[in-house]
Amino acid sequence: MGKAPARAERLGDVSVERSGGWTVRAPLWMVLNLVAAVGLSACGGGSSVSPSSQSQAFGLNPSSVSFSVVQPLPQPARVALQGSGAAGTAVDFTVSVDDPTQVGAEAISAASGVALLLTPISSGRTGASAVHVSDLAGAAATVSVNEGLCGRPDNLSAASRLVYPRSGSQGVSAHIGKLYFAVFSQAQTTTTHLHLIVGSHGTLEGSRLVRATPPRGAAVVAPRPGFLVTTMAATVPDLAASTRYHAQLYDDACQPPLIAGAFST
Repeated sequence: MGKAPARAERLGDVSVERSGGWTVRAPLWMVLNLVAAVGLSACGGGSSVSPSSQSQAFGLNPSSVSFSVVQPLPQPARVALQGSGAAGTAVDFTVSVDDPTQVGAEAISAASGVALLLTPISSGRTGASAVHVSDLAGAAATVSVNEGLCGRPDNLSAASRLVYPRSGSQGVSAHIGKLYFAVFSQAQTTTTHLHLIVGSHGTLEGSRLVRATPPRGAAVVAPRPGFLVTTMAATVPDLAASTRYHAQLYDDACQPPLIAGAFST
């Protein structure tokens, strides 16, 4: 007759015989925990999600901005990002504008945290738009933007054109640094600014336009009766590669959009 198995030394112990012929005793709770852990690992339920990859909410304060158009060029508005998901730097956030002809929007890093800078550009298509901000984890918030018509005559003419690079150009260097325009106006202008529409819903601000000599290869624009024509240039930061840009000019944020041309990098 074979030898009877030994009793567990204390209640709840489990004897596990290994193939080598030796036996390991362990508490029952330890064995059950081990079995549960193996089961979770097999079905993928044991993976953990790092806190940094979880979406944390943030908000925009204020949630609505209305620009007064008493002055032709209202000051930009700053909207603060607030909440547990507002930490980080400006590069952690993506900004999208429903009507990018109306307002320029960019995330900026400030001493008090990340903020959204809104620049009034024109009356836009309907006088109202919305700016959306999202982070790398998928959290998002929206601010509405309103801007009215003022009834002032527009000094700039829709005949104003991008002359260098020529409108419609492709393969433009992302480091071009400066764009040239033939600006048609009823009176001499010193306050015309450049606003770039990036793709369909992004924006980028250029500088104020100044008088300039057109470079070799610039388009030649014929004069128009009743308007002054001035060659002017604006500086731009480095552009994104393989991207479509529309160049918009403005000197009065209550006027309709003036798109002077487009090009692609």
